[in-house]
Amino acid sequence: MIDLFQDIKITKGYNRSLLQDLTKGKFELISNEVFEILNQIKTYNSLSECLLKNNEYEAELLNLKALNIFNECISEDNIFPAINESNLSSSHFQSITFNLSIFVIDYIKNNIEILSKLTQNIFLVVSDIESEFFLFLSDYLKENQHVRIVFCGNKSIVKEIGSFNESCDFFCDYFEIEELENKEVYLNSFPSLHNNYLLYNENKNYNSGFYEKLYVDQKGNIGINIYDNLNLGNIQNFHSSEDFESLKLKTEYQELINIKIDDIAVCNLCEFRYL
Repeated sequence: MIDLFQDIKITKGYNRSLLQDLTKGKFELISNEVFEILNQIKTYNSLSECLLKNNEYEAELLNLKALNIFNECISEDNIFPAINESNLSSSHFQSITFNLSIFVIDYIKNNIEILSKLTQNIFLVVSDIESEFFLFLSDYLKENQHVRIVFCGNKSIVKEIGSFNESCDFFCDYFEIEELENKEVYLNSFPSLHNNYLLYNENKNYNSGFYEKLYVDQKGNIGINIYDNLNLGNIQNFHSSEDFESLKLKTEYQELINIKIDDIAVCNLCEFRYL
């Protein structure tokens, strides 16, 4: 990886590289050949000299000029320190995903105040329309707009939820999932790539798949990821922020969240690994 300057980072992948503008939240793909040129950029006295010696890649280099990467001092420092208590998110967890069932719905309704303090992002995997539950969420969100609800379900369910929510003035996000049991199809349902300092810091020091994430299945069993076999307990025994916070002390939880993305085979070759 190259730290060009404070907000421009370039991550090398197996076949190509990714230039990230963390301030603007933008990114663009570049060739690995241009990555190597930029890795030696401080050896040139000017942009003209760089272009002259690398005329084969002149067009690609000039396209990057819009990001002003040649007009700034190149940072030698890593400006992203390890995550600690001083720069963690104020929420206890970045997101909690619930695979809805009658049991899980009852738990959410009875513990919504605690959950809204634990995280600002609640993902709900939905297979049926639960009008009463949606009305409950709608009423709660009107007074608690810091919470983001994301519904995940197949196209027909998501469309139906969307129509219902429009009539109730209920704001939320949606992801279409056609086959929850099919891991590849499920993962391909989330094509969006987000680029900012928080995500970069998280992925540089940990990994976005596990770090400060929780997943609750239809029986209430708690894991980290929808496809892991981890069982950290059952939500029927969790009724306070302290109960959930205690999960972070479990050895199996610590082992997973402390895996760096650069230490995961295949992931460490992906140019998108810090998004």
